[in-house]
Amino acid sequence: MNEHKHTCQDCGGVGGYTDVILDDGTGPWEPCGFCNGTGRMTSRMRGIWLTLKRYEKRGRRYGI
Repeated sequence: MNEHKHTCQDCGGVGGYTDVILDDGTGPWEPCGFCNGTGRMTSRMRGIWLTLKRYEKRGRRYGI
């Protein structure tokens, strides 16, 4: 049974990011830490991601 049924919320299902280090916008590919480069995440990982985003938002609101 495939448990990775949600699109990764952090990378948008792409599987990672281009770490822009050059002036022309190129750089090395970095896999997403939440989905391990697959673009899919489990329900548990999605819950962890949502919790982290809630704490980040709360920290910005209160200046922490």
